[in-house]
Amino acid sequence: MARRQQKKKSSHVLVLLVIGIAVLIVLLLGKRLLRVRRIQVSGDYSVSDREIIDRSGLWSGQSMFSVDPEKVGASFRNDGYLALEKVEVCWPDTVELTVRERKAYACISYLGSLFLIDESCVVMEKLGEVPSDSLPRVTGMNVLGYAVGQIIRSGVPGQVETVQSVLHALEQNGAMDLLYELNVADRDDLYLITRGGMLVRLGDQSGMGDKVLWMKSVLAQLAAEEILKGSLDVSSGKSAIYAP
Repeated sequence: MARRQQKKKSSHVLVLLVIGIAVLIVLLLGKRLLRVRRIQVSGDYSVSDREIIDRSGLWSGQSMFSVDPEKVGASFRNDGYLALEKVEVCWPDTVELTVRERKAYACISYLGSLFLIDESCVVMEKLGEVPSDSLPRVTGMNVLGYAVGQIIRSGVPGQVETVQSVLHALEQNGAMDLLYELNVADRDDLYLITRGGMLVRLGDQSGMGDKVLWMKSVLAQLAAEEILKGSLDVSSGKSAIYAP
């Protein structure tokens, strides 16, 4: 009886050993045979696929087991213009990269410095001078720190979210082209200045979509009467009050 149990136990050990050796052989062969043959790039961007692949650090012929999505993502972390949306490892031989090129929405002006930002307040670049295309300015922001490719940091809680909210509302309602300056020094008394010179009081960030619609509608009416300057109060989100 004892011999049978010992023989059975030995058989189990032998099976496990064979399985272990087989797995090891598969892994070793896999590392040698499973290589990256194709690197595919998709998304919304204007640069070449080659430039994106070079930035990713991937190369044709590397082991599929060595592809680390986190490491690939880190290679784009400080890129102000390209955002890596997704890395997908498609066995047996393909890696797919989804990339989005950021669009400049405004410049944040702070203590003589200008920071080019996208709609999410990600810093695309620190500028030495105002860009020639005259992007809108965001003023009154207390910049605590920045890193290219990352959301700018503010010393005022909620200030970044306020900028994001206003820019999003302007973009969604087709009013970004009206903006010359947005001031966020007081989050309860936001205001903007249009390219025509109109001062528009927004109040706080609540109901920003409705406020932008009121602003856009009344500005169009005033422009038809050749009125470009003055003050427009849309802070209630339910009306627009014009004052010369």
